[in-house]
Amino acid sequence: MEFFGISGTEALVIACVGLIILGPKTMVNVARTLLKARSRLQEFQQAAHEQMQTVIEETELPDISVPQIDVISLSEQKKEPDHAEPTTFA
Repeated sequence: MEFFGISGTEALVIACVGLIILGPKTMVNVARTLLKARSRLQEFQQAAHEQMQTVIEETELPDISVPQIDVISLSEQKKEPDHAEPTTFA
């Protein structure tokens, strides 16, 4: 389970530290606020996706997709060494 890119174990540690620092009453309010924010972000994301699909359908554009770049293979490619002769100034 991930929540904002944080694993379950990390979230548990953060919750324990927050409970110690903020106290139980404040921690409940913070958790409630975070869950509401997450819900609103998901609603916004869904609405934006639906709006984009509507625009694509209305303009009869082909499917727009972002090309996937394999970063690992790009980093493994080695640059060829530059064999230029050094220049000297007299």
